[in-house]
Amino acid sequence: MDLAEQKIINAIDSCQRALDHLYEGNKRLALGDLDFLQDKIIAAKWTLIHQIQEEEGEI
Repeated sequence: MDLAEQKIINAIDSCQRALDHLYEGNKRLALGDLDFLQDKIIAAKWTLIHQIQEEEGEI
């Protein structure tokens, strides 16, 4: 599993945790998970951008 794939899986896990908290009625924890998710998605995006640049030269 490469780094970008792991970052995407981590983001999906955060989404699931946010849903779980929401179903449990804990909106504050759901919001925290979503905030953390945003950082994970940005990290995955930039990891992919760098991989593409290394393999293809530019985007």
